Amino acid sequence: MSSTSENRFGHSGVLEAARDEATRSRQYSSERTRTELFSAFKTASNGLEPYNWQLDVTEALLLGLDCVAIAGTGSEKTMLFAMPLLVDKTNKKMVIVISPLNDQEEDQVRRLKAIGLTATAVNSDVWNDVLQKEIVNMKHRVIFTSPEMCLYHPSFSKLMRSAKFMKTVCMIAIDEAHCVSQWGDGLRKDFGELGRLRSFVRTSVPVLATSLTLPPLVLSDIQFRLHFSVRETFLVNLGNHRANITNILVPMRTAHDFGTLDFLADKALSGQPLRRTIVFFNTCDLAYKGFQYLRKLLPEARQHEINFLLADRTKRARRKVLRDFRTGEINILCATEAAGKGMDIPDIDCVVQFMVALSLSVLIQCFGRAGQSGQPAIAILLIEPSVFHVRNKNDVTRRSETAEDKVEEDPIDDDSSIVAHSKFG
Repeated sequence: MSSTSENRFGHSGVLEAARDEATRSRQYSSERTRTELFSAFKTASNGLEPYNWQLDVTEALLLGLDCVAIAGTGSEKTMLFAMPLLVDKTNKKMVIVISPLNDQEEDQVRRLKAIGLTATAVNSDVWNDVLQKEIVNMKHRVIFTSPEMCLYHPSFSKLMRSAKFMKTVCMIAIDEAHCVSQWGDGLRKDFGELGRLRSFVRTSVPVLATSLTLPPLVLSDIQFRLHFSVRETFLVNLGNHRANITNILVPMRTAHDFGTLDFLADKALSGQPLRRTIVFFNTCDLAYKGFQYLRKLLPEARQHEINFLLADRTKRARRKVLRDFRTGEINILCATEAAGKGMDIPDIDCVVQFMVALSLSVLIQCFGRAGQSGQPAIAILLIEPSVFHVRNKNDVTRRSETAEDKVEEDPIDDDSSIVAHSKFG
């Protein structure tokens, strides 16, 4: 079995050096390790075989290297959280995964349980004495949690600082790692402080950072914040090109021209099934207004096929919306990028970004939700007129929200009101 991966990466020499050192110091065998990983993965996943890049990253982690894995949605990055445990002969090692959203944690828990690993989400919604006892007693091999829980929650943070508990941790993974840079100075500053987790574990415990896209400046910022040594970091970059996605640019007449979304309702008006679509908006207010606009376009009997997903909806409402979208009860979803983060739904045929995204990274993240199963899909960017204006230093304009942009009362259910984020995720 070849140990050379088919991906594009920039620090392959780091892995080779670590292999050589381990071979000299402790008679390590790369071939034997990769064979064991391959066999364990195939057994756990009902015959599926791992990609070479997954074997590379896992081997690097087992050798104690910090790793960065840049791979698209649907590329099976989640399996990286499990693979080091598949060859743990003691059955006593544990992985801690930092995720940005509770709903994403629960989906990943479900996927790891399907391959026979015990896993749990740890957030303020589910934390109680029973869960704490289960974690202390090592009932769960993979823990999905948030920066806030790790750094500030009175009970869980205390546990994270316990040397006895943390000696069982073999890896810390940070999913959607671009949030460390994107949110670390504003939206959720605790992401920017995740480097403090280094003080909770032995220096030999590696950190894995995964993301769909990390431009060079963002990657450099993340490496700095997480205290990665460039010379001792193994980087895998599969790129962002998706040949099955057709990109379309459409200019809008005005900044909030919801009429450019009319095409999404055309099939319903002619009695046909709606195209499976996510429409991303830059703010919660716009997402809700877009939902209201599109809902009114649909025949009354089909208005239930559209809904909205915002990070600050109640947990019950978010779960119901995601469940209905997965099963096809909902076919058009209006969402913010934060709410759609980590959404792994394979049959999305169309993604629309309403107005230019806050950054190129955000745009790539959103467009990456389309065509995850490899089917032909389209990604549409609706561009507001101001993007095409040439400005000079005397032309200073500011966007401002009007009173009309305020969120109206949710007509769908009483449990979907807009609420503030919990401090502890």
